Amino acid sequence: MRETVLPTAIPAARSPLLLGVVGLGILQALTLIGLALVMQDLLATLVAGELEAADRNRDVVILSLLALLGGLCRWLERAGAERLGNAHVHDVRLALFDALAGRQTHDRRMPGHGVNMVRFSNDLTALRQWVALGLTRTISASLFLAGVLLATALLAKELALLLFGALLIAALGLLLLGRGFEGSVRRTRQRRGGLANAVSDVLLNVRHLASFGRTRRERNRLGRLSGELSSALQTRAFWMGALRGFTDFSHRMILLLVLVYGAYAVTSGSLDIAALLAATGVVSLAAAPLRDLSRVFEYWKSAGVAREKLTRVLSRGSGEADLGIVRLGRGRGRLRLYGVATEVGSAVLDRRVKPRERIAITGSNGSGKTTLINAVAGLSGLAAGQVTLDGTRTDQLSDRHRRRAIGIASHRVPLMAGSISKNIRYRSPGANDEAVAAAADAAGLDSLLKRLPDGLKTRLGTDGAGVSAGEAARIKLARALLGEPRLLLLDEIEQGLDAGGYDTLKGLLANYPGTIVFATHDKSLAETADQVWSLDGQDANSKNNLNKVSHLDERR
Repeated sequence: MRETVLPTAIPAARSPLLLGVVGLGILQALTLIGLALVMQDLLATLVAGELEAADRNRDVVILSLLALLGGLCRWLERAGAERLGNAHVHDVRLALFDALAGRQTHDRRMPGHGVNMVRFSNDLTALRQWVALGLTRTISASLFLAGVLLATALLAKELALLLFGALLIAALGLLLLGRGFEGSVRRTRQRRGGLANAVSDVLLNVRHLASFGRTRRERNRLGRLSGELSSALQTRAFWMGALRGFTDFSHRMILLLVLVYGAYAVTSGSLDIAALLAATGVVSLAAAPLRDLSRVFEYWKSAGVAREKLTRVLSRGSGEADLGIVRLGRGRGRLRLYGVATEVGSAVLDRRVKPRERIAITGSNGSGKTTLINAVAGLSGLAAGQVTLDGTRTDQLSDRHRRRAIGIASHRVPLMAGSISKNIRYRSPGANDEAVAAAADAAGLDSLLKRLPDGLKTRLGTDGAGVSAGEAARIKLARALLGEPRLLLLDEIEQGLDAGGYDTLKGLLANYPGTIVFATHDKSLAETADQVWSLDGQDANSKNNLNKVSHLDERR
């Protein structure tokens, strides 16, 4: 299984854009230096009373052009930074989807929907803000402050040294405050994830709350979690305010120091008033980049927590996505299991399945029936062995060839919100209306579709809301039957079927033209199978207990 890493914030392909942002930052620093020098010249001649109208107009025009150039650079820098941030989030979003989609079928530690939503929204927003508003602003603000120091040094070296020392002290103060802010970010994220999970659970099961008398209790739980999140957000706001307040305090103290020291230097004759006024103007322009740097700490700490959580998800890898490159040749549904074990210590299966055979997988709850169904489809990892369909390993099939050759119907896989037609077409969105109608007919949906005014266009809610459990099971069956795949996998699909649906399923097991492997607790259905694979330690087709695997098969 390949380990997926968090995509690089600035890959080589986007480095020219970053260089452009850096170039704009340098240009802003140069415009600041130009503003300082022109301002000093203008003030010096004004103080001396030697300013001619033509010179004044020239200096005003130059100052206006420099200010316009600085504003234009800031505009373009902001647009480029946002482009970098969005591109990075796009890469991470797709990597996260691949990792989560690859783990859905076999990772029992799969986090809840709410936590995943936090990752797809808040964590990705934190990464975007770091690249677009943090990393790039660190560069531009640092360059601008360097311009402030250089401009001040050209006006008065002593003031530049004083300014440099004050900026260092401010940076140390921000670092110390940043520790408290990071802790508040972690607590806020934990509370937000817990609340999102709870809200997701309630929304998915809202129809059952009243049935079990849980409405008030769930409301109280949401209220408690919401209160904890509010408290965490208030703590986070406290530290955020501390960062911004300290930045404003630092800038005002720096400006005060420049004025006090400058006034002393002017009084002693070591500095002229024009240089002091120009330096004061330059230092006042440092307020914006200093505020940017204080927010950079917010983005940096928030993104650090997000990267840690996302890296943990991605490091588990998307697994089968790396192997899904093999095409499936022609065949009729011949299945072969070579020393297959779904878990260390579980039963080992060596089986041959002929085309059009029916295989029943039986066993108690938790014995691994669903896991074996997923392994046959190539959707989950094995502790040992391999599964082939018509000579090709199913875990190496490309997605396109897998969905064409293998149809899966499971009571565990919900229907999607949308029309009945959309749900049936989910495996093959390009299927024509005739194929959809044939699959619906084979699943016994004709009576339902005749009763519904919109027929196949009838829209369903999440998880089949709008139809009965038996009707939802038939729609799932039709989804698997679309296109008559050579291998049909049924995972306890009989659950929820009414008498008519049950008869349809029995007819399907008797007449379907492909191979069927089905997991079931129903003895009468199992008796119709050509082979019965029991996962409780005793194979129905053998007098011997199944072998047990105690180590990983090296062929994997």
